[in-house]
Amino acid sequence: MAVSIVAVVIITVISTVTTVGEAAPLSFNFTSFEPCSDAAVKLYGDAYCADSGVRVTGFDYYVSGQARYPKPMRLWDRSTGQLANFTTAFTFAIDNDGGSWTCDGVAFFLASADYVTPTDASEGRLGLVDRNHTFNATAADNPFVAVEFDTYDNAWDTWRNESHVGIDVSSMRSVVSKRWKSYVDGTLMWARVSYDGGKLCALFTGVTVNLTDVPMDSVCYEVDLRNYLTEWAVFGFSASTAWRYQSHTVYSWSFSSDLDS
Repeated sequence: MAVSIVAVVIITVISTVTTVGEAAPLSFNFTSFEPCSDAAVKLYGDAYCADSGVRVTGFDYYVSGQARYPKPMRLWDRSTGQLANFTTAFTFAIDNDGGSWTCDGVAFFLASADYVTPTDASEGRLGLVDRNHTFNATAADNPFVAVEFDTYDNAWDTWRNESHVGIDVSSMRSVVSKRWKSYVDGTLMWARVSYDGGKLCALFTGVTVNLTDVPMDSVCYEVDLRNYLTEWAVFGFSASTAWRYQSHTVYSWSFSSDLDS
């Protein structure tokens, strides 16, 4: 199904340009993913390019995928202990192909540099962990921190029969979550995730049209990422489906950090 918001697609990629060997904070802005190339995003699992966006999962059962920025970011400085502050914003759409179901969701995540993309990460694992490590809340087993946009209420979720946004720390059982007005008809949605002073926050709304007229909500959690992730971290999006399916597509993505990479 096509995105329900009409937009003029302007292809621009803005990134920090430095000379060889010169360190600078990481910054980029993809207003679309056309063309979709390895220079913009690396795809894993069942993710693929479609409709000027990155389809993290498509219309299929029991699949999972990831789409990552091709280079890691410096999350903290081992020599000084300094933590990066960062902000990322993105537009995305969820489409259940006209069905009456929702299953399962999409997440923005950061993971340690040695993180291996799981191969059995469908259903409520949102493409982040395999079946044997769903709740192993240790950095060794699950070296990731994520903000999930979950449209299905698994048994471990706080919000029963409700879509929700949650923060996950090394486990699919969110440490904090908020009810979320999601749309599964291809409507373009917006979110911003920030990390500042040791607090991870997600600001979100249901639709991108007239943002000032739509109630915004947020969820935050204080977490020292140095305790869970390596100095250099991979980051991007993950998603999954299960006994029902829905596509999860990212259409634009910006990111900026204040720590030299």
